[in-house]
Amino acid sequence: YRQLMPATNQLVKGISELKLRYPNCIEFLEYIEQFSMLSLCRENSNQMYFPPILLAGPPGVGKTAVIREVAILIGVACKQLDMATVTSGCVISGSSSVWSDAKAGCIVDLLRDGVAANPVVILDEIDKSSSDAKYNPLGGLYTLLEKEAAEKFTDEALDIPINASHILYTATANDLNCIPVPLLSRFLVINIDDVKEAHHKVVTQSIYRSILEKENMNNAFENNLKNDICHALEAFSPREIKQILLRAMAKTAYRQKRVNALSMAVCDLDLRGRDEKKMGFVW
Repeated sequence: YRQLMPATNQLVKGISELKLRYPNCIEFLEYIEQFSMLSLCRENSNQMYFPPILLAGPPGVGKTAVIREVAILIGVACKQLDMATVTSGCVISGSSSVWSDAKAGCIVDLLRDGVAANPVVILDEIDKSSSDAKYNPLGGLYTLLEKEAAEKFTDEALDIPINASHILYTATANDLNCIPVPLLSRFLVINIDDVKEAHHKVVTQSIYRSILEKENMNNAFENNLKNDICHALEAFSPREIKQILLRAMAKTAYRQKRVNALSMAVCDLDLRGRDEKKMGFVW
């Protein structure tokens, strides 16, 4: 038995706060917010559920990050599958019990090891999945993404049906043209754009504060970035900003030779573009 985590008013409130941190993902967050409110209408359950959704957009704009934040708000486990590296359907659907090394797939593992029947699965970069028909890693998804069919999903290692219909499926992609049409039709597609103009400063400050919290450095650095630093980072994506800020924080600590009251400056930022970073041999 696994419980169905409910939608709550606290979840709806948390989504509103995420809109401030991910202004380019508002359409996706409103989608979650709408289904949260719909879930609250269910009698005796209030289970949190939303149909499969795919976030499409350029790399590094926060697609995967915002999904993970939503999973935290719902209070369920979040399994991220890097589809570019998944080479076989057994990763999702398990390997046949006729083999001596038969092993259950990640769906069974997720339901077995978690406490909730409605965890979040992220099919990250689904457009980069292998197209080899013999070892198609996408095969099991045709069943799992259809709610009625997923009620009797059969992992090849177990060879008995299990109810996987409550799992919350999300996916990310850069190029929709690389996804098989029958699979794409099972998702609602929402486009995620680059962060632009006034929103860019908000996102940059949010990334910076997130780094301070995760690295346990709230007392070492200033709480907010200076305006000239935010301006200098306007040409970069959220993923690039995180990388640049981490490097800049290290340079700041080294330059100022202390462990508190650190103040970052524009000179600490490595603002070289991708094309300027050469790769080669040193002789």
